[in-house]
Amino acid sequence: MSFLENIKEKIKEIMILNKSVKYIVLLIIIFLFFIIFFIIISFYVLKWFDKKIDYDYFLSNDFNKESKKLLEKYGNIEIKEFYLMNKPCSFKGIDNIKFVILNMTSMFRFSNELQKYLNEIHPLFPNHTSLVFKLKLPNNEIKMLQLEKGNHVLLNENFSLYKKNNLYKIKLKNKTTINKIINKTIERIGSDLFFKWSMCNNNCQTLMKELLITTDSYEERFKKILICQADSEKYFSSLTLYAANCWLNFYNMMEYMTNYIMNN
Repeated sequence: MSFLENIKEKIKEIMILNKSVKYIVLLIIIFLFFIIFFIIISFYVLKWFDKKIDYDYFLSNDFNKESKKLLEKYGNIEIKEFYLMNKPCSFKGIDNIKFVILNMTSMFRFSNELQKYLNEIHPLFPNHTSLVFKLKLPNNEIKMLQLEKGNHVLLNENFSLYKKNNLYKIKLKNKTTINKIINKTIERIGSDLFFKWSMCNNNCQTLMKELLITTDSYEERFKKILICQADSEKYFSSLTLYAANCWLNFYNMMEYMTNYIMNN
């Protein structure tokens, strides 16, 4: 086979591959639109039959496998320092995709509702907050861990301290460990409030506030950072909250199925 024929064959292979990718992308788009349509229709069917719309989330009532390993390894080591980390949500990249999907599913209400919320409650975009723990290991090495709440409560060892993140050092009044803070918080507020997530009433900021209360570290300065308005739900329609609930449950279900297939 000549050099030119080789090139022609390679071009044909690339074209076939590109066609396959296009079909896959098209199928994903069709699937997303089907889910969006299903969520909207199911919402109005529930309203039509005057059924209670549930905003609870499933498959999020415990730490995942990776977090459990980290808790077992580092959870009982004394905390030397810890910080409240505040990361602005920019709605860029993957966050922007999530924003667009939720906006479409809410029939474009979410963007207007969010803007009204920002104008009347807080002038900044929503922030993702977490706790960062600094541990000193027996071999004198320093270990940094992040505790955050999204669709799950996670303990991470691989995380980035971006320039835009704000770190607030918290004064420890008593010697403690990550496990003690977690266990005392769960005992005080219950596992449902600890693990489950709600866009308005039980998000990352709600949990960080409770963790700070557990460590007797919730100070006046944090009230401007941890915006946990109990009445913020009134700014978002039932459809928006229902859509957020459905997408998170769908994501949790897909994550659970993926982990089950990979571990079996």
